[in-house]
Amino acid sequence: MKREKLDRLGEILQESVNKHEIAGGNLLVMHHGEEIYYAQAGMADIAQGKGIERDSLFRLYSMSKPVTSAAVMLLMERGIVDLLDPISKYIPSFAESMVATEHGDEKAVRQVTVKDCLSMTSGLVYNCDPDPASKDTAVVYQELDKRLYSENPMSTLEFADKLEKACIDTIEDGEMTGDLYIISTLENKKKLNTQDFILAIRRHLEALL
Repeated sequence: MKREKLDRLGEILQESVNKHEIAGGNLLVMHHGEEIYYAQAGMADIAQGKGIERDSLFRLYSMSKPVTSAAVMLLMERGIVDLLDPISKYIPSFAESMVATEHGDEKAVRQVTVKDCLSMTSGLVYNCDPDPASKDTAVVYQELDKRLYSENPMSTLEFADKLEKACIDTIEDGEMTGDLYIISTLENKKKLNTQDFILAIRRHLEALL
């Protein structure tokens, strides 16, 4: 590996700091088990004037996304999953998504796809904003937390079902809210629990390897 190419990595890191794209960062390149390059630039804490060091701690979010995306790409490459598949193919409750518009609740003009879930355009929202969809999502998360260590923890599919019914934002303009009391009292449909769901995925992946 050419030294000038490695040095360019450090230059790009410093350029990002100079352009205020990041406060600071570091990188390390290993080759055949040996460190061949290290670079650092910028600040770990601007307010305290603390620079980036080798042992600087970074808070990371959404680390499941790259792993999930890579898995989907492998399945797509093998012809098992299509990016344009509707999510309802795997989670049936998404087949009849409703959105709330200024004219009231309306049926979504199309279904959420695998591609939507990978590109942050599924309509599912966070639970920390003041809009109605986010407030509904917060209620679902509260129930999830409450039941986490109970005798009746919420399964992955139940969680997805409740998110879809309670708080799909939308593929188009508008937001969807729902009656969470009605949702919470619906009779449970036959579905895989979390353990069965994981085992099914494991068996499927093992069959591919």
